[in-house]
Amino acid sequence: MNKNKYMPPFHGIQVYEILENGNLLNAMYTNTGLSKNGNYAIDNEIVQKKVTDNKGVEGDYCCKFFETVDSSHYAVTHYELSIKKCKGVYEFTWQNQTTKITKWKGLGLMAGTTHIAVSYIEV
Repeated sequence: MNKNKYMPPFHGIQVYEILENGNLLNAMYTNTGLSKNGNYAIDNEIVQKKVTDNKGVEGDYCCKFFETVDSSHYAVTHYELSIKKCKGVYEFTWQNQTTKITKWKGLGLMAGTTHIAVSYIEV
């Protein structure tokens, strides 16, 4: 949790494209502009269901972030993502694969039939 009471915790928005009946999700996002003088890098997250079930986006996923470190360096980060649905809202929870500590939580809404928009915050 962000301990600085004057600054909001890290947050962002990403839009996932729903692929392969929800077994694969792909998101492009940017969240670095404020910390890099307005230079927004476009990053990518790919998530794949641990067990293929063709039942939509609810489930447990393996998650990879491909993030820009600087103009010539990139980092790949691995997390676990769990998506649960409550009525029309999807709850996203990202956890460290090793420690199982939750890093981010988010809420998502369908955007048409092939995309889901998620607002998330660091916890």
